[in-house]
Amino acid sequence: MSHDGLVMGAWPFVDAIEFSTGKRATVTGKPSEEFFRHALMYLGVRADECAIIGDDLFSDVVVGKNLGIKGILVKTGNYRDDLLKKSDIKPDIVLNSISQLGEYI
Repeated sequence: MSHDGLVMGAWPFVDAIEFSTGKRATVTGKPSEEFFRHALMYLGVRADECAIIGDDLFSDVVVGKNLGIKGILVKTGNYRDDLLKKSDIKPDIVLNSISQLGEYI
């Protein structure tokens, strides 16, 4: 999401390169589950001891929840109400602003 609306991300380009080379890309950041596993290991915490806080249902919340991490969705930036209503992905908490986080800690 940009100030002009939705924009195409990097994935179509990654797909094109994978197709043309016959090789699979290694994702080293969000939404890779490996990225989150590494963060848990680096921090020395279990999944049930932390939360992922983000404004994107698909690259933040769902990946964390798949690993047992609490998912907190903030209604800023990439947040889209229509996606949340249609999705089977259910955040543990939905905040209007990150300033509300203190109420849940």
